[in-house]
Amino acid sequence: MRKTTLLSIAVIIYSYNYAQSLQVGDKVPDIVLENVIVPKLDGIVAKNLPLSNYKDKIVILDFWATWCGSCITSFPKYEALQKSFGDKLQIIMVTHQPVKRIQQFLKNRPMQLMVAVDTTEALRKYFEYRAIPHVILIDRNGIVRAITNSEEIKEKVIEDTWAGITISLPVKKDFMEFDGKTDYFNADSAKSEDFNLQPKMDGIPTFEKRGKGIFKNRRISFYNHTIDLLYMAAYKMSYSRTINEIEGKEFDHSNKGDRFCLDVIVPIGKEENLYTTIQKKLSEVFGIKAKIEKRKMSVYVLKKNSDSVSFRISKETNDFYSAGAEYFTGNGVKVSALTDYLENFGIMGIPVIDETGIKGRYDIQLKWEPEKKGAVREAFAKAGFILEKAEREIDVLVFYK
Repeated sequence: MRKTTLLSIAVIIYSYNYAQSLQVGDKVPDIVLENVIVPKLDGIVAKNLPLSNYKDKIVILDFWATWCGSCITSFPKYEALQKSFGDKLQIIMVTHQPVKRIQQFLKNRPMQLMVAVDTTEALRKYFEYRAIPHVILIDRNGIVRAITNSEEIKEKVIEDTWAGITISLPVKKDFMEFDGKTDYFNADSAKSEDFNLQPKMDGIPTFEKRGKGIFKNRRISFYNHTIDLLYMAAYKMSYSRTINEIEGKEFDHSNKGDRFCLDVIVPIGKEENLYTTIQKKLSEVFGIKAKIEKRKMSVYVLKKNSDSVSFRISKETNDFYSAGAEYFTGNGVKVSALTDYLENFGIMGIPVIDETGIKGRYDIQLKWEPEKKGAVREAFAKAGFILEKAEREIDVLVFYK
């Protein structure tokens, strides 16, 4: 069951004054990069390096962070492009994280790309964004030719830009007014029930919101979810517990248009029907059936490796936690929240179950460097746990027609 307060691993929310933000076609001023970590030079940091140093080159700025999995998967492609185009191209990976954290990341996970540590946000004030990765393509005349996603940057794009051929890439334009609190469906407080399915909303991340006030426990909203993700939310199942027995392309993740927003309200007194209502309606709308079955699967089992754990017993009672790719924080949570996190964030890649036998609630804080091999296991071991691979019969979500 997903009981988290989180941002998607590839998303971060910012607030900023973007009065000077640049658009496609604008000339880039001579921005000064305050901290540049130079590849192949043992993490040497160059101070106050002007962007004009790379005039007559194509420049790619890719905004990223150490916890952003989808950012990191682009590194090999960028390294290959940098090597292929040589002096015609300068790729600069831009992050707002501290210099020491980035140096440690590069020690754990070396790469042959220049990194700009934008701690004063000299670059960010010119290029508005809320979600990363966020990519800016600048031609050799200093003109912004694309503001897009990292998957759009390919060899042909760079070749055409160098040749002066006009390129047309999808524009990544984040919804800057997004605050995660606004009721984007604008439901009237007098509304008794509703099932409102809409196309995706541009510029906002994938997230869900639970009803409050008059809608507490009887309303939930999903934003920019794929079809299967809607089903998983409805059945409270993780991706690693889903089995697709349907032939075809019902779940086409490559289709960026295959995203939906859904708002569901059930009547007062029928709160227990919220998720079963979603299950039934999804089947009616999409024609895809789903059921819970017991299947024997490979899992990771969380166990104690000592008589006690290092967490403090809590006086709080909480079923929600905050987590990301490199940390877990929960006050007043059960130990099972750790297995929920490991599974729902895809950390282990397969289902994770709790066999610690630990009762009660704890204040849990864990932190690690995700790029370092074995870092998660090490953090859990220090806290008094081990993760063992095994086979267990567990509940799974089966798609069928």
